[in-house]
Amino acid sequence: INSKLRPWTANNYDLSLEAYNVKGAVANVSLFRKELSNFFGSVTSAATPELLAEFGLSDDYLDYQIATKRNFGSATLSGYEIGYRQSLLMLPEWLKEIQFYGNLTGLDLSGPNADNFTNFSPRNLSWGISYVRPRFVGKINVAQTKTMRASPAAASATVPAGSYNIAGPQTRIDLSLEYRFSRPLSAYASVRNLMATPKRNGILAPGAADYTTYNYYQFTGAMFTFGIKGSF
Repeated sequence: INSKLRPWTANNYDLSLEAYNVKGAVANVSLFRKELSNFFGSVTSAATPELLAEFGLSDDYLDYQIATKRNFGSATLSGYEIGYRQSLLMLPEWLKEIQFYGNLTGLDLSGPNADNFTNFSPRNLSWGISYVRPRFVGKINVAQTKTMRASPAAASATVPAGSYNIAGPQTRIDLSLEYRFSRPLSAYASVRNLMATPKRNGILAPGAADYTTYNYYQFTGAMFTFGIKGSF
């Protein structure tokens, strides 16, 4: 914890256009711009006598790495968001409640301290299908993210200066089902990360080959949930 952190501020500008119930479709397009000042950033660096003194630590920690947060000046985050939802009204009555939907968000970062702004993906895409009936609800959702750059990596004999910790691109598929027996009683089932896609983390180093980037894989598998819920 860094007690010297100053509050960060932002000037936000948003423009949105929305259309409703156009032949069963709902659509929106948004543009935005966020001018950030004194935003927070994570820093990991080797302990030095000066850094230990700043945090009130003794020289016993000279062989350690110190991770902390600092203010990093200003940056501008601009982007767009596109959303679309379509009901299939042309189908037979029992299929009319099928809906396709999708959302796309794109981000662009600029400004004097843009290199210090972390933990954002330049593009996020989610899409899926839902089916809603009086007794049954089903939904499939697919979420895709691009590479996310995290905090700067501490330079060492094997990590050159200017390297960053990163989380790799990922595609996750989630599925949920619910059946209502009566107004107060229903059963449900869900699967998160249906394809058991692993999380990949690594260090993005200047000039390094792509195959050296990822050094940590987390295999969590698919998570299944079943249950019954009700109100009495």
